[in-house]
Amino acid sequence: MTTTVLIVDDNDDMALMLQHLVGGEKDLACVGRLDRADALLETIAEKSPKIVLMDLTMPGRNPLVVMQEAGPKFPETRFVVLSGYDDPQYIDEALDHGAWGFVSKTGDIPAILAAIRAVAAGKVSVKHR
Repeated sequence: MTTTVLIVDDNDDMALMLQHLVGGEKDLACVGRLDRADALLETIAEKSPKIVLMDLTMPGRNPLVVMQEAGPKFPETRFVVLSGYDDPQYIDEALDHGAWGFVSKTGDIPAILAAIRAVAAGKVSVKHR
């Protein structure tokens, strides 16, 4: 079974790298990319991703608020936060707003893939420095 992933990151290089990373895995498929959380609810409704891999710091709507709004509307979609900030406060805040996973951008590539797979399997996954 293929796990569908939507990437939300305003850094084009990072988003493209993540798209290629996810697309290169047999059990994962990237269903789209957004550069901000503004249209996230509409995109989830349209594409029904299993996982949203999302940065926390972007222009536009606050990703944490949008993630919290998405939870009750789209209970089958789970969020993995990918952030350059791996302070425990950021991790707790992300989990409190509905994230199932948190991965540091300063971590390694296998940690990102492991978090996606763990969260898709229904497990909470927190990987940071």
